[in-house]
Amino acid sequence: MHKPEPPPPSSGARLKGQTLRLAASFLVGLLVMLVTGLVGVALTKAVLWSVAAAVVFWLGWLAFVRVWFRLAHRHS
Repeated sequence: MHKPEPPPPSSGARLKGQTLRLAASFLVGLLVMLVTGLVGVALTKAVLWSVAAAVVFWLGWLAFVRVWFRLAHRHS
């Protein structure tokens, strides 16, 4: 009816279990840092490309407006 309690683990087995948990936690932490770093690099590249596109668009718009005003007011 009543299941007997298993014997407590030896100190060596307990230390081995703690070491395995520590190593697993460390590896998971490294994996999370790697993934977040890759996402961060991708986001940084995307932000830099969008800023570069905005600058190119703005310079193109300024050049277009300048040429358009020159052509529109040439007869004066």
